[in-house]
Amino acid sequence: MAAGAMLLALGLAAAAHAEPARTIDYLYIDASETGGSGGHAAIRFGDRVFHFQWTDSGLLGVSREDFASFRRHYALLENRTIRAIRIPVSDETFDIVHEQFARRRLIQHQHVQILDALTADRRLLETFRALRNGESASPVAVEGAGYFFGGRQSVDGPGAPSAAIEKVRERIAAAYGPVFFDERRAEQEWQMDALDPPPS
Repeated sequence: MAAGAMLLALGLAAAAHAEPARTIDYLYIDASETGGSGGHAAIRFGDRVFHFQWTDSGLLGVSREDFASFRRHYALLENRTIRAIRIPVSDETFDIVHEQFARRRLIQHQHVQILDALTADRRLLETFRALRNGESASPVAVEGAGYFFGGRQSVDGPGAPSAAIEKVRERIAAAYGPVFFDERRAEQEWQMDALDPPPS
């Protein structure tokens, strides 16, 4: 009797000191009649959910969001059932798998940023080339142009030269000489010729 009680006490003590099991949840969202006819899948790490989605540009990318937002979107707004398979794992396995998903998402984000920058550069070069050849070109939006204006009353009329820009031009000419803009324009044209994109 005493031996049994001792074994029970040792078992309870060992269970109390054992590390709690962590889980990785495989989530499956039932198909819907509209956008998700083939169903959807995701991986949950605690409060973070990773899942793959098609972007507007046609790329399949990994997304990350908190579980509350994920459940609200699919279960409440789209009225779709979420089924979960809970996989117990060690802390090491949890961290390794979670790190791989987080790393893939970071690399994807960097690749998309590079692609967007290259696309913008190509569009700008094609616009400049069209203007040089006397062809029609789409306008180039310049972010931060509002820094040249103090308020709504100081904005010049459509098509009128900006007084603020003219003052900046005068200050640059006084500091670097009257041919500074011509030299810079020639340098830019030379660089554009060197970076001329091939016809698509």
